[in-house]
Amino acid sequence: MDNNQVKILLQRYRLGLCSAEEIEAIEQWYNDLVNNSSIEVPAGEIAQLDEEIKAVVFEAIKNEKAQLTPVNKKINYLRYAAAILTLVSIGALLFFLLPRKNLDDNMSNRAVATTDALPGGDKATLTLGSGAKISLDSAKNGFLAEQGATSVLKIGPGQIAYSSNASDQEPALSNTITTPKAGQYAIILPDGTKVWLNASSSLQFPSKFDGHQRKVTLTGEGYFEVQHDDQKPFIVQANTAEIHDLGTAFNINAYNDEPTLQVTLVEGSANVKTGVAELILEPGTAAIVKNNQVSKETADVATTLAWKNGIFQFNKASLESVMRQIARWYDLDIEYRATSNQLFSGSIYRNSKASEIFKILEENDSNIHFTINEKKIIVHK
Repeated sequence: MDNNQVKILLQRYRLGLCSAEEIEAIEQWYNDLVNNSSIEVPAGEIAQLDEEIKAVVFEAIKNEKAQLTPVNKKINYLRYAAAILTLVSIGALLFFLLPRKNLDDNMSNRAVATTDALPGGDKATLTLGSGAKISLDSAKNGFLAEQGATSVLKIGPGQIAYSSNASDQEPALSNTITTPKAGQYAIILPDGTKVWLNASSSLQFPSKFDGHQRKVTLTGEGYFEVQHDDQKPFIVQANTAEIHDLGTAFNINAYNDEPTLQVTLVEGSANVKTGVAELILEPGTAAIVKNNQVSKETADVATTLAWKNGIFQFNKASLESVMRQIARWYDLDIEYRATSNQLFSGSIYRNSKASEIFKILEENDSNIHFTINEKKIIVHK
């Protein structure tokens, strides 16, 4: 388990959403803390826990359940200990060990969705140069289409790839892959560049890259791992900005309903240009584009890339920012009858039901509640 997974596990426990196996693992850990002043860990694992961290974990879980029934079932302890103890030692789980505020007692007073909303999945439409459209979510793995000497293949769930013959003399054709609300997809372009598309996004690209540059056009959000080629720079056009690859992995958030366009550099180097300004990014920095002006800031890479890794992750995000992400992924509209000045933090898997996310938001601000009425989220007091 990585840090995000441990955070999510403890958050799910705090909200009463854990599976039986997850509950058993955490309660076994609690019982061992109660009954042992120290825990022996097998060779190769951490031999001694940081006492201060252990005390915080103990107190947090004790507060979760005033009376915890010891777990008597035989379980494979080592299966859980290695994962949990390793991350406890670096403090990864402290982020979500917050008081529950009597959640169980108060749930009856909370707004409960009249209906729930299921998360999105691997959905996209591919439009070929001929104008033909292929529904990728219903297509079988294997050959999809051929354009000149370029083959289009579905290589697995949520993934397609272009295989181009370099000696092909046919002209390049414009292709577009589009994800709907509640959709996502990944594509390997003819040059080997990998692109992940978030919901409500599109990528326009040629069936092969001719000439002295490789240029694509993005709307929405995409993560790029560029196959570098000194002789053919890779350029992404996103709204009024151009992102020039200099050996790069980066994320672009260019939704029209977001207040700014943001380019976050993960590795390599990238040059972000508008009609009036430009700057070069280093790993761990982000370019913020607004009104054709570009500024640089330190990036929260983990939060930026959480969507690609199947996670909603909020780090002091406004309610409106959170709700825009939820609306795209669950294919919902938003009606505000109340708002909040609270900044929201937390993580949860993107395969969760919408109601589970609302529980987290209500934990951050108990003055707002959420109801789903058909295809609309109603935010109210």
